Order: sequence, then structure tokens, then C-alpha cells
Amino acid sequence: MFRAYAKSKIAVDIASEISPQTEECHFVTRTGGWIIPRFLLGKPIEAFASEPRFITGSLITANIWSTARILHHLPSSLFQTILTRLINYVEGNLPPGLQPKHKLLEASLPIRGDFLEKVNVGLVQPHKAGIDKFTRDALILTNGTKLNVDAVVFCTGYNIDYPYLPVDSYLTKNNKVIDALDNPVNLFELIVSPNYQNLFFIGLVESPGPNAQIFETQARWAVAVLSETIVLPEPEVMRAWAKNFATRLAGRAFTTPKAHLRVGSNIAYIDRLTTPLHANPSFKRLLRRMFTSNPLLAFTVLYSVYVDVTSSSQFRLFGDGACYDLAAATICRIARKGKALSHDEKMALQRLKAEWNRQATL
Repeated sequence: MFRAYAKSKIAVDIASEISPQTEECHFVTRTGGWIIPRFLLGKPIEAFASEPRFITGSLITANIWSTARILHHLPSSLFQTILTRLINYVEGNLPPGLQPKHKLLEASLPIRGDFLEKVNVGLVQPHKAGIDKFTRDALILTNGTKLNVDAVVFCTGYNIDYPYLPVDSYLTKNNKVIDALDNPVNLFELIVSPNYQNLFFIGLVESPGPNAQIFETQARWAVAVLSETIVLPEPEVMRAWAKNFATRLAGRAFTTPKAHLRVGSNIAYIDRLTTPLHANPSFKRLLRRMFTSNPLLAFTVLYSVYVDVTSSSQFRLFGDGACYDLAAATICRIARKGKALSHDEKMALQRLKAEWNRQATL
């Protein structure tokens, strides 16, 4: 028998994988929580999910990635209502053992298409309770339920700890305002330490969406700082940003001990990092292309960027490190759901390689 404690992305994945092989699988969570499917109405959930609320200086609140830029223009409450009703219509209401008190966009969202199916057929039995105590052969929950136990798996998160680095290079300590969060990071833009400005942390971001785009953009931003394309503000300004980020997160998000790295929107966070590089694909830049280049191609790119699923190619259309032809060809292929490189992509890669060889000989 398998026991998963706490509603987390890892717990959802493990329970889904192991439950068909167990006699019983009990899923214990103190707060309940939303689990969203990987596909909705035949499309990846990225095509629907967005967090449109924008907070000056940082994007906090909900923890769901945004992919269709056009959804940024909806009020947050309206978008949350639409997405909740759509998911409930497709998946059905959550069972009592998973019903949360918080709203859909107020906590980290596990993505798993078959978890609720396994709950509905009885392979996974959810319990909204805590663990009271262990006996010799049983697990007693805070609601009095007794579960016979062979094994317990605790999926309760992690602590950020780099014993080989000074603690003040990445953590904020003894801040009463943000005690709701466990070891909140002291990193400007969740990347660079105000106290050690040549020390960068890539990947310390909590987002259920396509993290690879965030990590790539963080690396680009760090390189731009090292090459002095981006000039960092004064250390006190960076510390104030980190404190403001954690304070707003503690006050607005459904806080858990590990909510210290949550960004509200992938697109808005990446846009903010790429703005100093003039690489954010703004509507104005995309529209201008319709009058200065192939209008049909430019319109396809604009439509794909603002309506379709996001990709890293969108942030290679303009500015530092841009390769418009290759990026546009990749965006069009993704819009067509193509997998193999298109002819236009191959030609753009050949031209790019020739240009690199030419510059190497100078």
C-alpha cells in the first residue's frame, strides 16, 4: 500500500503512477487542491492558462503560467471564473477529499490528466486531513480515520540550502513581514544576489509551466549583466525589490512554506527580463513588421504570439540575440503543429551558420 502526504505536484505524479500496482493508495492532503488536466478541449492547457493580474514591480498572486498573451487583457477575477468553470465542465467537480478553500489561481497547480480519473474509479482515495500519529501498524489522521500502513511517502517540499555559499548570498533571514514564507530568497529578479553581484542563480523559480523558457531567459539576462548590456541598480534597490516580492507574495498568494519562488506569469516575467534587451515581442513591434516585411508572415507571427501557445522563439524575434527569420519560421511551424524542422527553418539555419563563419574569419 502507498500513502502520499500533502497535495503537491510530485505527490500527484507518484500516486498516479503507483496506484494501479497497489492494493490501496491513500492520498492525504491538509488543504485539498486543484489538479488540472494536461489537455483541455483537445488543446494543451498552455493555450488557455494565463494569469492576467499585473502588479507593478513584480508579478505575484497566482501560480499559473500564461501562454496566450491576449488573455492578459482580461480582468483576473473574470479569467479565473472562466477557467474554473471550463475545467469543472470538462473534468467534473472535485471530490470532497480534494475540495480546496482557495481559488484556482491561488496556489501551485499540479498538471496531471489521469489523476482525477484514478480518484473517480477508486484507485486513489483522497483524504483532506493531517497526520495525527503513527501506531505500530496504522496511520491515524486528524479526522479520526485509521489507515493500515505498509509505507508512507512524504511529499512535503524542500529547503533551499547551499552549504558552500554564504547564507546572505541567497536568503533573507529574520524578516517578520514575510514569516509566512520559509527561507524567502534575497535575489533581485530571482536571479542575482544584491550582496554578491557576480553570483547568479538560474532556475530558482516555481512555475508549473514551461520552465525551460524561463531558465533560458534568466541565462540571457545574466549574460547581459556580465557584458554590461544591463546595468544593475544599487544593492539597496535590489534588496528592496526582493523584500517587496516576498511581502506581496505572502500577502496575496495562498502561501505554503515553499511559496517563496512563485512567479505569477511566465510571459510577464520573461517580458520583464527581456525588455532591457529590446527582445520582448510587443504588439507594436509585431504590428510594425506587417508594414516593413512580408505582411502575411508578420500577421501569422503576431497571431501566434498573442493567441497560440508560447515558445522561446517569440523572444528571438527582436533585440539582442535576435534572428527574426529563424524565429518566425519556428513559430509558424509550431502553429501548424509540425515537429520536424521546416524548409524555411533549415534555410534560416544555413544563412545563420554562414554568417557565423564569416564573422569568425574577420
